[in-house]
Amino acid sequence: MKSLYLAFESYMEAFSIVKKAGFKKYYFIPGVVSIILLMIFYFVGEFFSIQLFDLLEKGFGIEKYGKVIYLFIKIVITMAVFLIYFLIYKTLLLMSLSLVLSYISEKTEEHLEGIKHEIGIKENLRLAWRSVVISAKSFMRELIGTIIVTLLSFVFPLNLLVPAILFLIQSYYTGFAFIDYTLERQKFNSEQSFKFIKENKIFAITSGMIFIIFYLIPVIGIFMAPILAAVAVTRGTLVILKSRNS
Repeated sequence: MKSLYLAFESYMEAFSIVKKAGFKKYYFIPGVVSIILLMIFYFVGEFFSIQLFDLLEKGFGIEKYGKVIYLFIKIVITMAVFLIYFLIYKTLLLMSLSLVLSYISEKTEEHLEGIKHEIGIKENLRLAWRSVVISAKSFMRELIGTIIVTLLSFVFPLNLLVPAILFLIQSYYTGFAFIDYTLERQKFNSEQSFKFIKENKIFAITSGMIFIIFYLIPVIGIFMAPILAAVAVTRGTLVILKSRNS
């Protein structure tokens, strides 16, 4: 319960911290990146729907059903692409924003603790690369877990739990990604980071869950959620680290 409360409390505090620390000017960056990713996936969906339609038209002679079949294929392919986006957007987004979110996390710690980390450009790039590597490892684990859970869709009544389990997996690894921005400054290696997450899985899941829900709020979510999550999860992680060291 403490971890659950800590996650919600940290997100509530994040709004105040963003205002006091002057982070509002960074809201536009995640929004722009998210819009670019959405556009890329949209055009990928358009491309494959056209290609698939042409293939079916030539192979099965569906000319007379052209408009209906094309519309159906377009809808199905577009939905599939956006479903894939939903599963991997977090990894792509965090990889793209690793420099910004790492910086926000660092400045949040400085604002809260008065601890200033002298991190130069070279070190920032190293930390950003570490975030990319961690995100890639997390994504592979998440993908394997997602595939295994998806197979349960064929088993009744376990298939009724599949959406909830997939959401928990997404939340867990999303929380991990944001927590690691603080752990990297504490010189945690990747294995130590994964161990820390296992010990604090409720905080990770809850933090990731709040982020995903907030991110899915139309328009404002894609702009505000990543920055607020970086601030909130940094605050919560610092509280956990303090309690471990006391």
